[in-house]
Amino acid sequence: MNHDFYIWMSYGMTALVIAAEIAWLRLHRAQALRRIEEERDLEAQD
Repeated sequence: MNHDFYIWMSYGMTALVIAAEIAWLRLHRAQALRRIEEERDLEAQD
């Protein structure tokens, strides 16, 4: 029996999940950095 399709699909899904995780981490990192900048701006105003 040929299982190549299932093997390549599992590789593809793994690559997709890793790419989604990287995108999610970058998005949340950017949001966290923006919040830090906002806090610094607020502290500088005091």
